[in-house]
Amino acid sequence: MARLLMGRRARSSSRGQILPLFVIFLTAMLLMMSLVLDASSALLMRRGYQSAADAAAMAAANVSGFDANGCAASKVAATTAAENSVAANLPGYTGTVGVTCPTAAPYANIAVQVSLSGSSPGFFSRVVGINSFAVSTTATAVNGQITGAQWSVVELDPYNPSWGNGLRGCPSVLFQGSMTTVFDGSFHVNSACPASGGGALSTNGNGGSVTFNNGSGAYLFGEYSPGSMTITPTPLSHQGLILDPLRALPSPTGLALATQQTSGLVLNNEDRILNPGIYVGGIQLKNSSRAFLKPGIYYIQGGGLAVGSQAAVYSVTNTFTLPTPSSSWTDANWATTDCPIDQCGVLIVNAGTTSTMSNVSLTAGAAFKARPYKPAVPGNNVIVPAYKGILIWQLASPVDTSSYQQPQLQFHGGGTVDISGTVYAPSAAVYMTGGSGGHAGDATNLTIQFISWDLTIQGNAGFHFYYLSDQFAKPFGYGLVQ
Repeated sequence: MARLLMGRRARSSSRGQILPLFVIFLTAMLLMMSLVLDASSALLMRRGYQSAADAAAMAAANVSGFDANGCAASKVAATTAAENSVAANLPGYTGTVGVTCPTAAPYANIAVQVSLSGSSPGFFSRVVGINSFAVSTTATAVNGQITGAQWSVVELDPYNPSWGNGLRGCPSVLFQGSMTTVFDGSFHVNSACPASGGGALSTNGNGGSVTFNNGSGAYLFGEYSPGSMTITPTPLSHQGLILDPLRALPSPTGLALATQQTSGLVLNNEDRILNPGIYVGGIQLKNSSRAFLKPGIYYIQGGGLAVGSQAAVYSVTNTFTLPTPSSSWTDANWATTDCPIDQCGVLIVNAGTTSTMSNVSLTAGAAFKARPYKPAVPGNNVIVPAYKGILIWQLASPVDTSSYQQPQLQFHGGGTVDISGTVYAPSAAVYMTGGSGGHAGDATNLTIQFISWDLTIQGNAGFHFYYLSDQFAKPFGYGLVQ
């Protein structure tokens, strides 16, 4: 009997100990659930803030991107646009709409950042002293030109083994002859051509050298097929692909340009000042003709640009005039008086169809002195900040196929050439020969960047490709970046 009583007392004591533990556990579980519920409410609020911040950043970027001086110059308008967007998309928001202009690369002054902050009230969590949860978010949108990698050459031909000879991207870049070539920036070749097929990059000639300065080099998606020419450092094979760095540029096809010529313009032993606009049927310079291009965009709709062996093309200021007689004008002061770097610049757009598009051709012995497009230059017919730094743009369409090859951009040597900027021909091959260079009167120096389909450099002269980032196009971005 005593043992039975003792057993009952033990079981009663155990139940008495479990009950307080259960109450403590239940209380902790309820507190945890309350915290989870309040935190979930804060998370939902932050999601709403993020959507509103994204929309506000895009609204602000739409304003700031149209100012040639970037975000800082249009911050007041960008702030108003962001505040209006938040008011429309987040009714009841009482916090501050913060608008800032990032100063760090690569989005310095071409992006706008919007920040929102507030608090989500605590309900169940107040029992543990948590009255609210801080909620904040940011969104950054870009609408402008982005500082890119230091590329002197980017070749976009992917390798088409089933296409005809000369169209396969084998090689995509060819150095031919015995020239001495120096690059201050790297180049990248997208062709997947193996060395057995000719390589993405190849050399062919009697010697010569290609040297990359400043830690730059040659990066190939495919393989290197070496010849007698020495390349230092040795090109690297099996590197990653690079998408067209200017692929997001807005197309110039829809620009409101004045029509200057409804049929092909042919100059024959004539000096003429040309104004920017649309030139249907192309521009051709014969014999000793000279064309002087005032600042702006020259849209060549079919027919191409052909500069004869004794002809010349110059970009000039908006106030440039020819003396009488015009034959007395010389280019001795072109760089300092007739085309100062901050007062002069053109963009030549080569367009057309498979039947009308023609070459951009500089014949041996011709002169071509031009600075690239700059939106802030006085007299520009259309201001498009995204085109800054582009000198020649051959449109990507019509694209190359197994039976169609876009006309080449041909720069033949023997003349006087002083050009800078980006030559952008994403579906066309660029062909350079001889001494088709020239920077400040030196027949071998070029401050130029090529973004094209294929590239051939041929001759026995030397080339030095300088890299100056402020003279080249920069990738253009639009949209949310974080």
